[in-house]
Amino acid sequence: MNVKKIIVGPIETNCYLVREQNNQEVLIIDPGGEGGVIADTCNEWGLHPCMVVNTHAHFDHIAGNSYLKKHFPGLCFATGIHDADSIIDPEKNLGAGFGVTETVPETDRSLQDGDVLEAAGCQFRIMHTPGHTKGSISLISESGLPEAVFCGDLLFAQGVGRTDLPGGDASQLKDSIRALLAECDDRTQLYPGHGPDISAGERKQNSFEGYL
Repeated sequence: MNVKKIIVGPIETNCYLVREQNNQEVLIIDPGGEGGVIADTCNEWGLHPCMVVNTHAHFDHIAGNSYLKKHFPGLCFATGIHDADSIIDPEKNLGAGFGVTETVPETDRSLQDGDVLEAAGCQFRIMHTPGHTKGSISLISESGLPEAVFCGDLLFAQGVGRTDLPGGDASQLKDSIRALLAECDDRTQLYPGHGPDISAGERKQNSFEGYL
């Protein structure tokens, strides 16, 4: 699996371009802004975006959707079913509070826990991991032992996602973190929504009291 990270937007969101090696199609995860930069990177690499997945519906993870929709006709957009209504509502996706009120296209595919997603030669199992938002999802690679997990703002290399925003729930976040890490081999690489990636083994050792 080939993973390229682009840091975008005012809150330095990790946008990931993901594909199987030598596949010219690419899956875009969390285009949180600077859609032109993301599109230019795809064009420079000769890649053809086939799908966008938003791990949750906060503005800093969806702000690039509109640009990509306009520049790549037919591009499919997907997010967790319980966050699908927030995608198009600046109040619910927190964009209004930051002056980001651009209309974001509706999701084309609502993802549920256990769904299998195939894109760019890769296969992922969707895991509903609420806590940061009610509809947060994680993408778990399905090639033998999980090689990679894209976990949005569930947890980070040095912390966990906020639960003080609308839709946040600290108890759910704890349960989601424990459930996700239970799925991971120590070698599984965790790709969060902000900051550096980290192996599941390292993250388990660097635990926060009450979460792991």
